[in-house]
Amino acid sequence: MTDVKGNLHIANSVIAEIVGSSVIDCYGVMGMSDPTDASSIRRLNNSRAAKGVTVSNGETGVIIGVYVVLQYGVNISVVTQNIRDQITFALSTYVQVPVESIDVHVTGIKVRK
Repeated sequence: MTDVKGNLHIANSVIAEIVGSSVIDCYGVMGMSDPTDASSIRRLNNSRAAKGVTVSNGETGVIIGVYVVLQYGVNISVVTQNIRDQITFALSTYVQVPVESIDVHVTGIKVRK
């Protein structure tokens, strides 16, 4: 196999899609909200998953912000730690970018109907 030298640049929108898709799989997450308008709750599906995610570049890696609505009755600290673990695993597996921080913002609680 021949080694090819060069740089690989991954757009923040691609990272946001990966993060959003990994958050959808987490137990207790009912939806995501827009970072600029926390009252807008989006239903979970793959096409809108990145709308509740912010990605910015830090000094040592990417800074991820996730805005989620959780299910009533779940342990918030356990679910948010699960979200962080899922995001860390997905980014290290698929794009191998260093993560500086992951901030999970719980913007609401909903009762499952």
